Amino acid sequence: MVFLPARHGNELRAVVTRAPLHAHFLPGTGKTLVVSFAGVGNSRSAPQPPEFRAIASQGGENPVLFIADTARSWLNAPGLIEAVALTIERAQAETGAERLVGIGNSMGGFMALEMTRHLPFDTVCAISPQVSVHPDHVPEEHRWRFLRNRIGGYRVPTLGAHMPRAPRIFALHADHPDEMIHARRFPIAPNIAHFLLPGYHHGMARQLKSEGHLRALVSHAIRGQKRKFALRVKSAGGRFIQREDRNLPSATAA
Repeated sequence: MVFLPARHGNELRAVVTRAPLHAHFLPGTGKTLVVSFAGVGNSRSAPQPPEFRAIASQGGENPVLFIADTARSWLNAPGLIEAVALTIERAQAETGAERLVGIGNSMGGFMALEMTRHLPFDTVCAISPQVSVHPDHVPEEHRWRFLRNRIGGYRVPTLGAHMPRAPRIFALHADHPDEMIHARRFPIAPNIAHFLLPGYHHGMARQLKSEGHLRALVSHAIRGQKRKFALRVKSAGGRFIQREDRNLPSATAA
């Protein structure tokens, strides 16, 4: 793996192509390495394309590492966590990045959050993340059944009730019943800013992009700007999640 700085070219290049890990690198000039974790994508087998490319790069300012779990295993594939951690560590060392920021949508959000247990991320932005896909932890979750049935064993059955206290975490959930399965179980901690967006659904990232909010939200998250992030969520019709939201049954949002 060679993570060349921007002066050697700004093209996207593959750095790992050994399933279940595919990784691509986009050079940047700054000292913040943004790690973009892919969701399941539109295929059950083809490697997922890089996500949040333009937004994460911020015009070439940030070097960006794109991580894809091609097994769609929610990091449960044997050895995958270690391979992801090693790839990120090498990228940070070779680029001289002083900050690690993770972003991800859906399964990518789950991956970004889980990797805070293994690497010193400064900030994570997770959009529509699951807290688990294990049937014992989310018995009412019926999506992605084909992919979940392929998971041979769960190394990460759930994010659990506690996350590391060091990173700033920005989490966004829609109030759709399917999303509330995870929003109601999401960890609570002083370093977690958890928001609910009424009227959205699992495709919230696409919705926010089409409405002109996504770029600003991700930019504020990368910079760790909680107040600006919260104000942008408010302009999109969202708010901080409340205790009563967690106590409501999922169907309430229907």
